[in-house]
Amino acid sequence: MCESVVAKKGDIKEHHFAHASNKESCYISPESILHKYAKEVIMKQKQIYLPALPNSDDKHEKLWQFHTVNPEQNVGNIRPDLVAISDDDMVFIEIAVTFFIHDEKRTFIEKLGVKTIEIDLSAFLDIDIEIPNSFISNFTIHHLENKTWIYPKEKIVNQNPSLNNQSIQQNLSNHLKESNAMSSNNPVFTVVGLHKSKGTFNNYGRSIDYDNLVVTAIRPFTDNQTREGAIGHTFEQFKIKGSENFHLYKDVTLPCQAEFVFEADFSSGKIKSKLTQLLFID
Repeated sequence: MCESVVAKKGDIKEHHFAHASNKESCYISPESILHKYAKEVIMKQKQIYLPALPNSDDKHEKLWQFHTVNPEQNVGNIRPDLVAISDDDMVFIEIAVTFFIHDEKRTFIEKLGVKTIEIDLSAFLDIDIEIPNSFISNFTIHHLENKTWIYPKEKIVNQNPSLNNQSIQQNLSNHLKESNAMSSNNPVFTVVGLHKSKGTFNNYGRSIDYDNLVVTAIRPFTDNQTREGAIGHTFEQFKIKGSENFHLYKDVTLPCQAEFVFEADFSSGKIKSKLTQLLFID
């Protein structure tokens, strides 16, 4: 790519991409940008989280790791976007932005009997986002709701895939807006309590024990709560994973105002915001 670009949806009928520097737009299809970028991410990392394999004894999502990931390799009369190979398995990976696997290709894949996953990135089409982008990279590798096994077949078919895609797109849009706002202007809350707690985290079928730093803060009511007639504030608890964080704040005199620094968290297979740091204000 000549420079960073921003995915746009303009007045013209086709999607296009504008340079981040606001120069003249490049009329390149989303397939040429999102599709290529997602493939590059997977080829570089050689690993990806995938939903539980249909009809198998393993009911949990897992991280698939490969020693080789080849792009656009001919297999019979089809050319999968990626052919990912591990020591004992092979997976076709298809990236869908504007075009999805058609029936003829699906039938051929079923005859081959090769595991095939389709990754739906169409939710990014209506969101202005710069590429290359760490958010899209993490989304491609970690997010699960937009990944569908083409083979083996799912026994239960999503009855309304358009609603599922709308949900993903809304989730993305909300998180991107929130992330952009927080990156330039972290929210400031009044911290009234800090303590440690223990918990167990289910990470793709594995139980992991961890320590939390629990932060109790006074948070003003949201705009929605205010419109509904509520006034004032509420107490809310946030968690920072890792007991090593506790010593950073143990000498702070409470109550005290602090900036709350959040980042995207994909550990559950869904997009969430997690608190990573407190910046206390003197």
